[in-house]
Amino acid sequence: MRYLLFLTLVLLGMGCASSDPATEPEGTTIVVEGTLSMRGNEPFTALVLETAERNTYVLNVDDMQQEVLDYGTPVRARVSGILYQDTWNGQPYAHLRVTSILDLAIVPSN
Repeated sequence: MRYLLFLTLVLLGMGCASSDPATEPEGTTIVVEGTLSMRGNEPFTALVLETAERNTYVLNVDDMQQEVLDYGTPVRARVSGILYQDTWNGQPYAHLRVTSILDLAIVPSN
């Protein structure tokens, strides 16, 4: 019983100390930067963004955005969207319902 209580407290502490955006409440709008790439095998592919900290987000994009991205992945991008939790290929992943994508390769530098 003590072991279970200790494990629960450790897991709770790890969750509170995390700065991972995936721990934000569902429905929170976030902005993340990373590399966009297509992952998986047809017909189970997904557009995924991986940050420098190795956080992974499965992107939920509309058809027009998807067509544009199919021609140019992998690409460095800034993505904003509404965070929610779902599964992909039977595993839980953070998902983003995308509101905007900015290709960082075409952003002029100052």
